[in-house]
Amino acid sequence: MFFCRVKKQFCNNGSYDGGEADKKNRVSVKIIHFYLEYSDFQCPACKYGSNQVKRLQSEYGEKITFYYKHYPLKQHKWADDAAFFTSCVNDTFGQEAFWKSHDLIFDNQDQFNEPSFNEVVNRVFMSEVKFNYSSCLDKSEKYKKFVKSSVDEGVGIGIRSTPTFIVEGHIVPGADYKKIKEANQICLLYTSPS
Repeated sequence: MFFCRVKKQFCNNGSYDGGEADKKNRVSVKIIHFYLEYSDFQCPACKYGSNQVKRLQSEYGEKITFYYKHYPLKQHKWADDAAFFTSCVNDTFGQEAFWKSHDLIFDNQDQFNEPSFNEVVNRVFMSEVKFNYSSCLDKSEKYKKFVKSSVDEGVGIGIRSTPTFIVEGHIVPGADYKKIKEANQICLLYTSPS
């Protein structure tokens, strides 16, 4: 299960299904590149990486589709809670709510150094969201297996740090905009019509 940004469809188990409307629209789009990020909400480099994703989106628009995968690192004390919480938000309220939560957590990352993840979520989310986010607090048991499967998948393909981007199969560790863009340029060389 992925969290998709730009096209905002939900993906399951690595497969993409944008529905009937998307199948009709695919004919009109020449090239769409897929970006996948393994990320940790507590990781400062991942916060920087999320800003690089926004930069890519503003530059490439609908030519890219971005997917988010959870990869909470063991040394981060609240990263698992954030992964469980945002998985529940996506499951319960959909993609738009997930991305709003994603952005709020990264934008307020420095506030989460306090004792309780839930306390900070309540303070930050109360005036910012219109969905009942509190129903997703303390849902760790339900989403533990899902988050673990995302981490296991990452380990299986060689992910060792966060953030790590995969651009059309090219693994790009870190949040270096230039390297991510270079991977995209390589993809363009191989997919451009002759």
